[in-house]
Amino acid sequence: MLRSGTLRHRLEVQASTETHNEYGEDIPSWSTAFSIWANVQPMSGTERADGAAANQIQNERTYKITARYNASITPKHRIKWGTRIFDINSVVDPDERKRDMTLTATEAV
Repeated sequence: MLRSGTLRHRLEVQASTETHNEYGEDIPSWSTAFSIWANVQPMSGTERADGAAANQIQNERTYKITARYNASITPKHRIKWGTRIFDINSVVDPDERKRDMTLTATEAV
């Protein structure tokens, strides 16, 4: 069970809607659906060469985000923390009692 004192980061959960540009292409537009209190912990970081762009290195960090259970959060959402953006990879209810949840998320750096 989570103690409220450990949830010290205020995060925005954002949802995507499709908009169209002047060429008729679908462009995702992100807006804040709601906010949550959570704990953000870095887990790992990777560095890899991007095959699409010559000699470009792509840095990616993985985070564990722990929060109170919220059934509406899915990997289709993303997290905004200040100016930082996290893509949600997985959502897990660790004890399957709908008390808390763990998100695994990545941040492109």
